[in-house]
Amino acid sequence: MKTELVPAYHIARVLVIVCAGLIALWWFGVPFEGPLPLLGMRVAEADKVPYIVGVILAYGVFRLLISWTQSDPAWRRRSASRIDFSVTIVIAAVAGWALLTKLLPSFEPPSVSLFFSGAALMALGVGGGSLAYLCLENLLFIRSKEEAERLALPRFPVAVRATFRLGYFIVPPILVVFFLAPHFMPPLSNLWPWLLLVPTSVLLASGVISLLSRTHTLSDGTKVSRSEYIKRLSVVLDQHDTRYQIGGWDKPIRPHNAPLYIAAELDDIATVRQLLSDGADPDDRNMHGWTALMIAVAQQHEKTVQILLENGADPRGGPQSLDSLAAFIRWDP
Repeated sequence: MKTELVPAYHIARVLVIVCAGLIALWWFGVPFEGPLPLLGMRVAEADKVPYIVGVILAYGVFRLLISWTQSDPAWRRRSASRIDFSVTIVIAAVAGWALLTKLLPSFEPPSVSLFFSGAALMALGVGGGSLAYLCLENLLFIRSKEEAERLALPRFPVAVRATFRLGYFIVPPILVVFFLAPHFMPPLSNLWPWLLLVPTSVLLASGVISLLSRTHTLSDGTKVSRSEYIKRLSVVLDQHDTRYQIGGWDKPIRPHNAPLYIAAELDDIATVRQLLSDGADPDDRNMHGWTALMIAVAQQHEKTVQILLENGADPRGGPQSLDSLAAFIRWDP
């Protein structure tokens, strides 16, 4: 089982740190002669170094995000890993900001208000990119009409609806930014598209690449195919929505139960006998996995329980243990 971050993550992290160090040296006027340290590159014109290092830094950040999503989830949850990832991103952001302040013409040191405005735009871009990816992924879990009717569940799972509703908190601020952008003062009037759209594009692209990956790593380190990964998540959403239906927390969906299940639930002994004599399967399950015996025990219909057991219903499939069921009907297997 994989127990660490993928090797590509460490390579990307080193690339980001090296580029940030080179930008820092360039900022303080340290000249470069010969090959760039650790990059294996020789630059003939020193004035081109900032542009080259900036491009390499951007690629390093991109690879860092991709490698992070491909690493073992259990390892990513470790505090040390999160701190390492966060510090690397902060260093990259500071280096990128320092590069822009030198390369952009007539760029002045940012004021406090400009700093917070830029941070807010970047946070909005991160939120927009994350939401766009999650909405795209959740489209895979919308049930077909036939499947929803078979399971007696809504076509849009509860979790999918909750994800799309996050747009109420992300989309309006983004629209406000686009509306107010013509009135921004320099340098924010030139930087706002980058501050907003670059995080959105990077997160969306990394999420889509991860989603299209042929294999996915589960929380226990197991690797499964993309189709199996989607199937497992769909099962989890089915179980989640079933609990919401049973608990009455979601809009009720009329269930499609077998006649034997309905008769057992209503304690209609005559119908239960008739259906069993006609060949009804006593262990047939409804869309929530319940059998007629289960609902009869839950409703404490003792006579119906006895009839079902006499006709071959499996007591081990009920919601209670075999001993509890035997005690309830005073039956000793």
